[in-house]
Amino acid sequence: MGAYEKLTEHFAKLSHLNGAAAMLHWDAAAMMPKGGAGARADQLATLSMMAHEMICAPEVADLFSNRTEIFLHARSLVRTCRLPQAAFSELNKTFQIFHDME
Repeated sequence: MGAYEKLTEHFAKLSHLNGAAAMLHWDAAAMMPKGGAGARADQLATLSMMAHEMICAPEVADLFSNRTEIFLHARSLVRTCRLPQAAFSELNKTFQIFHDME
């Protein structure tokens, strides 16, 4: 399997993970009872940590380094990975708790 195919497969899995997070966000906005924000925030924080791990995996950077036509995506990847995983997770968790307050 070539670099492009490996990247396609990797980002398809990442898309599924982000789809699950989107469903949790929708559920929080549409159906979640009051008081559920803490547990939902933890769930979303875990998913965001997993997504961050997938995006920042060393093998992804290696695959990008071989593909000049996807340079812009690689640059975005580097910017995302500069944010520590814990901060990325906390940012998502805080957003969810704030959303529940509205």
